Amino acid sequence: MRKQGSVSEFTSQRDAEIVKKFRRCLAQARVLDMDEIFEKVSRLPVERFYVSEARALQVVTAYRQTGIWPVRTLVRREMFAEIDRRVTMLMSRRPELKFREAVFEVVNSPAPSFYLTPRSCRTLIYSVLQRVRRKKSGF
Repeated sequence: MRKQGSVSEFTSQRDAEIVKKFRRCLAQARVLDMDEIFEKVSRLPVERFYVSEARALQVVTAYRQTGIWPVRTLVRREMFAEIDRRVTMLMSRRPELKFREAVFEVVNSPAPSFYLTPRSCRTLIYSVLQRVRRKKSGF
């Protein structure tokens, strides 16, 4: 499980992508229903699965060995299940591919969503925007 405050190598990429998509949704909104906007942002397709290759390998391997997902939240289980499904498909098309390589390739491929709840999406966006404001003001 990810420890609070840990930083992954893709955090800045994810933060930039979520704020960009948030701003686009805001600009396109006819009515500013923030709950609806955060819901929409959370479901938009993204550049990659925002999980490290090592974590994805660990979780999918554990699931394949035990049949139980070692993650608590439904959203994260859905993400790992999608990674597992794609790994299986990829390895059936390319049998020479090692499991680790398939996981790496899948994690770095486009994902159907951020796999965040709308509330988590809101918290993350506000946190990123607050950080950006602080940097601009010199604090």
